[in-house]
Amino acid sequence: MLSLFFVAATAWAIPPEEAAKHVGETVTVEGTVFNVNVSRVGNVFLNFGGACPAQIFSAMVSSRTLNPRDYVDYTGKSVKVSGKVLLNRGKPEIVITSTSQIVMVQ
Repeated sequence: MLSLFFVAATAWAIPPEEAAKHVGETVTVEGTVFNVNVSRVGNVFLNFGGACPAQIFSAMVSSRTLNPRDYVDYTGKSVKVSGKVLLNRGKPEIVITSTSQIVMVQ
């Protein structure tokens, strides 16, 4: 599975605005993180296109599988996020469970 995400993260990407069209699909989304929110349980949400609840796409870093503190300084950074697009409160989201799913864009 790790190699799948590595290939996806380095492959062709869609902009955050198109993520909602790909719910249920595994894709790579590339964009600039608008802001970062930390939930009460420690999960980190990288929001694209606006602050929650006005974001157009989010990547959620689970505190159960990764160290969310590694991602709190991502505001303003350009990243590629790979994984299955899900809906969370009506907004498209990818859950990050492996470091191979997120790549900083130079």
